[in-house]
Amino acid sequence: MMTDGLVPSRPPASQQRPGTVDGWSQHATGSRGGLPGLIVLKSRVPGLPGASLVLPTTKLVVGRGLIFDTGQALDDSRVSARHVAVERVDEETAMMADLGSRNGTLINGQTVVQAQLKASDVLQVGSTFLQLVPDVVAWSSEAKDAVSGELLGTSPALRRARDLLRHLAPLDVSVLVRGPAGAGKEHVARALHQASGRSGALVSINCAVLAAETAASELFGHVAGAFTGAVGTRQGAFRQACGGTLFLDEIADLSPALQPSLLRALEQRCIRPLGSDREVRVDARVISATNQDLERLVHEGKFRGDLYSRIDATSVVLPPLDERPVDIVVLAEHFLGRRRCLHPRALQDLLRHSWRYGVRDLRAVMTLPVCRPAFAIATSALRWLPFGGSISTATARAA
Repeated sequence: MMTDGLVPSRPPASQQRPGTVDGWSQHATGSRGGLPGLIVLKSRVPGLPGASLVLPTTKLVVGRGLIFDTGQALDDSRVSARHVAVERVDEETAMMADLGSRNGTLINGQTVVQAQLKASDVLQVGSTFLQLVPDVVAWSSEAKDAVSGELLGTSPALRRARDLLRHLAPLDVSVLVRGPAGAGKEHVARALHQASGRSGALVSINCAVLAAETAASELFGHVAGAFTGAVGTRQGAFRQACGGTLFLDEIADLSPALQPSLLRALEQRCIRPLGSDREVRVDARVISATNQDLERLVHEGKFRGDLYSRIDATSVVLPPLDERPVDIVVLAEHFLGRRRCLHPRALQDLLRHSWRYGVRDLRAVMTLPVCRPAFAIATSALRWLPFGGSISTATARAA
């Protein structure tokens, strides 16, 4: 336990992070399996990213010159010789205490002295960013496939989602993807489709923008003369996705008038194009997505309960980006490009920012021209506009 006098006294309230426990070392317990540890997400030191530290049953002191289990040293000039002590509580939680380091210790861009560290958090010592993981071996050996290629990130929530998607991909079941705007719901649909082995196309329809007068034709098609202006035939989304996948985004906004037809298409696997007296068999896997509470809408009579039961054969939940800071690190580097990197202080700004529109918001920031020079971006380069999610090019500069 941390009783060797290296742990500072309890910090003032202004320096404590929510969840900090007074006398925290007494809450630590051993792990039930695997090799819990810390992995390096990002570092200015070449060769460090991907290295790992195994957490023992007692405390682990992280500092410059301490040897990783891979044989590499944390040779970061901004890290003190004894920088921070980490002691695990369970597989996804640890307690940390700064040991009077020269440059301080940060969690998710905020300076802390003593705090709880979760597996979704980013721990920064010097210019090195680390993540707590339940098993350093399993964490570094995840399969590289269509699922991992679409859903980038190292948070536990995203890893669990990827595991679920790999299980669901070959199954012919409907899937409902839940999550806020910008969480990556369309990426889930693409991952499921690519990993399913289905030979047909992935067809995406946003139910929120379907015009009432053409919605039925968009989904089910029509024959010539079905309505004024229908001079030719139209296949519709279901037939375009035959043998493949139909992704219905914003399913909660689907018109009540269309819900019975969609239910029948899902139950009977057949549709009737507008103006036709013939039914057409379809083989399209349906993946739906929403950022609304469908259970509440069913209770209020705004969404059919039987349709909800049909589309929600199983659910995949994506939490907001703000709840998985470690994914911000991975995604920011991905959007910026392999030949470019972010200055640690700029990354701190990204971690502190509130991403209202999630991954979409982060991508918009990282792909602006100001991010393109092959230099690190200084912290002064990041200026958030009032509505969030953008860099003001008037004040941005390369480091």
